[in-house]
Formats: sequence, structure tokens, C-alpha cells
Amino acid sequence: MQQFRTSTADSLKLPPELYAREFICPVSELPFQAVVVKSRAYSLEGRDPDFRPHYKGVNPLHYAVIVSPYGFAAEESQYKRSRQMLFRDREGLAGRLSGGLREDFSGMRSLQLAARSYELAIAVHEFLRVPQYEIAGLALRGSWMHMECHEEQGSPASLARVQVLRRIALEKYMHAFEKEDVSKLKLGSHGVAMIVAELLREQGRFDESLQWFMRLVSDRACPGEILRNARNQMDLCKEQRGSGGEKATGSDGAAAAPGPSRSLDRSNLSLYRDQRKWLGSALDASGLDEGSVCRALLDALKDSGRAVESFASEDALRHWATGKLKA
Repeated sequence: MQQFRTSTADSLKLPPELYAREFICPVSELPFQAVVVKSRAYSLEGRDPDFRPHYKGVNPLHYAVIVSPYGFAAEESQYKRSRQMLFRDREGLAGRLSGGLREDFSGMRSLQLAARSYELAIAVHEFLRVPQYEIAGLALRGSWMHMECHEEQGSPASLARVQVLRRIALEKYMHAFEKEDVSKLKLGSHGVAMIVAELLREQGRFDESLQWFMRLVSDRACPGEILRNARNQMDLCKEQRGSGGEKATGSDGAAAAPGPSRSLDRSNLSLYRDQRKWLGSALDASGLDEGSVCRALLDALKDSGRAVESFASEDALRHWATGKLKA
């Protein structure tokens, strides 16, 4: 095997939230250093309907895929498996990776490198003995990384990759739900069904999406949080279908961002129902009205220099604004 240079823990000069650990590449059998995130360096703030997490602090998903200098890319659990159980076609993978990598994943990762790590892992997993739901999960998490790139940098290429990866995730999650035991996943079968329903909705396949949402809301065993999300998203799906909502990819094939994540109260300012209820109670003791609040927020966004079209979704705009308010 070709020898590849790896960084040492001393040379990485990592911030206190990160540290370096040694791994063995299953293909080259050579040791290398990889950066991992300390568990106390982040906390979960919330999740989107497709279970995309939003963290305070370092996003651990940026470093969840361990990439060897030889090109083997997988989450940490795969590095712990025996070679006999891990590989479906080791020689084929070794031939594909024989040139090594141009990118250096040994230190701190940019958003582009984080997204790239998932793309590499998806390609590698086609040569491993893994169920389809593992590849589906990598594709979904990879779409989150590309979405983050688009939200931060307004990259059309990243948004296009979001749609490609979410189509892969949908195809493989649907296969897994029908053919594999998804109950062992942390999400469980209800979580997988929720993801399938939401991805179908995003892609404009409203009738199919409603069938999956109905499966969830009619299941007495469905966990409460998933049940609430399913009801909200089912309402939204019905509204989109009734109003001739656009698909996630337009007729010209161009990528579009996922739609809103809650059902709308379309009267007046088209606020969400929970927003209208909260705003109404908040304004009772204020000299402001709904229009004043919205105008002030729009002026603040305009003064910040950020264009609305640079955000891929309403959730992206909300999380950006929340960060500004907390600063």
C-alpha cells in the first residue's frame, strides 16, 4: 500500500471544542489522525420536520464522518467492525481509492469539507455490507450539510446537491421501510415514515405524501412528537396540493428549496397559527401592532446587508435571525 502523510495531534492546533483521535484505515491498514467533537461542546436546540438538528456550539455532524487519507469514509461505528463483516467488495473499493485524496480532512473542516465527507461516505458504502437505511441516513445528513452551505454562502451548486441527496435518501428509506428492519434505528419505523412523507411532500408528490402522513396520524403507537409534526405537515401538504403547490424541482429541472415546515393561517399577514396566537398575546401590553413588528424585522434584515434570496428556506432565515438576536 502507498504511504500517506497524516497530521499529528500536535500539528493540528485545534480549538478546545475539538480533539484528535487515532484510527486505522480498513483499506490501507495504516493509522491516521482524525478530529472529533467533544460532547460538551454542543447542545441540541431543536429539529426540523425531517429531523435535521440545530445545535448551539459546534455542529458534531461536521466531523461525524471519519475520512482516512486513503479515502475510506464512514462514521466511527464502521471502523470498529471486522474486515470480514465490513466489506462486500474490498478489492473493488481499494481499486477505486488507490489514488488517495486531494482534500485534507485531518484538521478543522469547512462547510464544503463537511458536505464532501458525506459524499465520500455514500460512495464508499456501496462497497460495504450495510443496509440501505444506513446509506439513506448518510444521504439525508449530507443534504443537511449542503443546505447549511447554501444558507451560509448562497451557493446554487449546494442547493442542487441538496435535492440530489434527498432523492437518494427518499429512494433508499422507502426501500428500507418495506424490506429492512428499521425498528432498530434510533428514529424507529415511525421516524422513517415521517422522513419519507416529508421528502415526498418537498418533491411535490402530495398524494403519496398524504398517504404516509395518514399512516402516522392513524397509528396509536406513533410517538407524540412525531404525531404532532405529522399532523402539521399533513395540513401543509393538503394546502400545497389544493393550491397547486410547486414541486421541489421546477419544470426546467432547477433546484428549489424545501417549503415551509408548519401549516399556515393564510389570513392577513399569513402568519403561522402558533405565531398569530403568540403575537396577539405579546402585543396586548405593547404600543406596536403586527405590521409594525414585521416592518421593523424587515428593515433590520435589509440593514444587515443580507438579501432574502440568499436563504434557502424560512427555517434558514429564522435560525440566522435567532443568532443575531442572541448575539
